[in-house]
Amino acid sequence: MNLPLQLSNVREKWEQQAPQWRKRVIFIVAISLLVMIGLLYVAFRPNYVTVFHGLALEDAAELTTELQSKHISTKLENAGTSIAVPRKQADQARLEAAGAGLPRSGRVGYDLFSKSSFSMTESERALQQQLLLEEQIAYTLEKIACIQDAEVKLALPKDNVFLDPKRQTQATASVWVKSTQVLDAGQVAGVVHLVSRAVPDLKPENVTIIDADGRVLNSGDESGGFSFTEQQGRQQALQLQLERSISTLLGQVFGDENVAVRVVAELDFNQHSTQTVRFEAPGDGETGLVRQIEEMSDFYSGEGSGGDAPGTDSNPGEVTQSPAGGKSSNTAEKRERTIAYELDEIKEVITYAPGAIKRLSVSVIVNQPELAIDTETIQAAVQAAVGYDQQRSDVVSVQTMSFAGSAEPTPPVVAVPWYGTLWAKVGVGLLVAVIALLAVRAVSRRKQHLLLEELQLAQVAATAEPVEEELLEPQEDETERLRKHLERIARQKPDDFAFLIRAWLNEES
Repeated sequence: MNLPLQLSNVREKWEQQAPQWRKRVIFIVAISLLVMIGLLYVAFRPNYVTVFHGLALEDAAELTTELQSKHISTKLENAGTSIAVPRKQADQARLEAAGAGLPRSGRVGYDLFSKSSFSMTESERALQQQLLLEEQIAYTLEKIACIQDAEVKLALPKDNVFLDPKRQTQATASVWVKSTQVLDAGQVAGVVHLVSRAVPDLKPENVTIIDADGRVLNSGDESGGFSFTEQQGRQQALQLQLERSISTLLGQVFGDENVAVRVVAELDFNQHSTQTVRFEAPGDGETGLVRQIEEMSDFYSGEGSGGDAPGTDSNPGEVTQSPAGGKSSNTAEKRERTIAYELDEIKEVITYAPGAIKRLSVSVIVNQPELAIDTETIQAAVQAAVGYDQQRSDVVSVQTMSFAGSAEPTPPVVAVPWYGTLWAKVGVGLLVAVIALLAVRAVSRRKQHLLLEELQLAQVAATAEPVEEELLEPQEDETERLRKHLERIARQKPDDFAFLIRAWLNEES
């Protein structure tokens, strides 16, 4: 087989084809190569799975360095808070991280619960789904700006077709949060809403939220109780309102800067009620309801002499007598009727709303050390302003002290002009120095220029004018006369001559 000959034949056939056909072939080959390259890339590229997410930046950096040192490829996601590795190296990455004690923060990814086997029971599968749901809810809560860490625990009832749905237990959730600031009522309500909507059949009243100090942030009942954040907010609002009221009152007399006020309010958030029952007789003209009617009737009839019938009262109800001296027939009848009326029963129920003031502590300091101040008058005014109640053991303290910096008044700060600042002085000094340096340099250059002109004139004079016969010998030439002239200048003007030599040296360098 002659390969060069075959190649030359293919080339000849290629050149014999039409240009349009050759373009189509080139286009089809290029498209085929690109498709093959894409398929090879998709087939052989590593399939990354998220192994850790929700990491702190320090842990992510340390974990990435540790995995790369073990020749495990890593990829950062979610702004560096998640780490993904090839699926084949996921288990090895977890083992290497666990051996190094990493990460110190963060959560396990979805792939931890994505593994399943045929031997897994329904209970194990339900437990995996519950754990995954808890992790994902906590991860979502950590995305809130003020929440640093969160843990969610769910108590889900088991479905049973043989139990009455009304008798089955309800789903409950407990949420632990660690925040940079105290969550307000709106934020707590948002957390409750998020958790209750993420779990099927979970009612908002069955969600309990506690902070890092173990305080319950939501009341969790329907009786109108206040959560911890609501209690704290109401208490702080009352304290600020009272402080502002006292400061405004005393500030009109002594000045706002001469009064310091602090109020500590203790509120009672327990809801309780008092029930009172009273019985009163009906009013004038009213008989009330009949409770009992009792009627008694006593009747007697017999014959005998005149007189009272035995066993009867001296004043019977009816007495019938016969004529005197004969037998008589006596008849006696006694009737009694008793009516008992019902008393008016009055029930009074007083319900005390939570948030009532339990105790007030007010401290007022006035900055008037030089003047005599009647603290009792100020105390009486403050007590009236805050609603002082001695039965609540309220405390109102008024004292006079000297505030910091009030003994010696601080002189007014006078703005220094720009030309009086240190930088302005330094700048002016540098400018003067530069100007002086330029002036000295200009004078020296002028002096150098004059000396050069004098030297040139002397050279010209030495070449043009003959020197005295007694000082010159016949063999002296022009150079000798110039040297002698320079020697005369050096003897007569040594300073100028030295300056001229330095100028020549500078020019040559």
